[in-house]
Amino acid sequence: MQQMLFGITAGAMFVGTALYLWLFSKKQGGTALYIVPASITVIAGVAYGVMSLSELGVIGDVVLEARYVDWVITTPLIVYTLATIAGTDPRTKGKAMAADAVMIVLGYISSVTTGAVKWAAFVASSAAFVLLLYYLVTALTESAGNRPPAVEAMFMGLRDLTVFLWLAFPLLWVVGPSGFELIQATDYAYLLAFMDLTAKAGFNLIIALRTRAVRTTLGTEYLGDLSTETA
Repeated sequence: MQQMLFGITAGAMFVGTALYLWLFSKKQGGTALYIVPASITVIAGVAYGVMSLSELGVIGDVVLEARYVDWVITTPLIVYTLATIAGTDPRTKGKAMAADAVMIVLGYISSVTTGAVKWAAFVASSAAFVLLLYYLVTALTESAGNRPPAVEAMFMGLRDLTVFLWLAFPLLWVVGPSGFELIQATDYAYLLAFMDLTAKAGFNLIIALRTRAVRTTLGTEYLGDLSTETA
């Protein structure tokens, strides 16, 4: 059953990538907002494809590893995209991305260990998550406030989606197979796939649709500036 779920999710990620590239062109939006979000769903699609093959027995049991490799690459890219849209300085952007990566690595450790080490890693991962949230709701939000209203609105929509969904991930972990096992592995996989798809393909869809408002109010040229690094 899970092999089908993973296969469908992989396909949905690739369809989401194609839809994003169709709605949002490099010429209109610049390299950063064209390549990075598309890379997020491509990487996730490959990871879910590997997970499906693992469940089918074509390759070894690497579901957990594929999931965390996906997350340690794609979640910092999501933070990068948010920080770029907000116009955050490179130093703060780097700190937020580092907090994200630490959160994922410690989350993996908590998923493959037991006893005190498991819960110590989970607490440390949660602390890194709190630090990441701090950056998202303070420094990045303050930077976005200096952007034109249409860009600030795009950032706020993306930030709220990300914060809401990412808050649910550790809660799901606690009640799932790696935590207190209050829900079955299949149910956990379904919930995780839905949340992952929304956090990535949904994220990209918001960018694609919101940039239309930016083009209308600020012109196509501004989107190129939006994709550049802030000094």
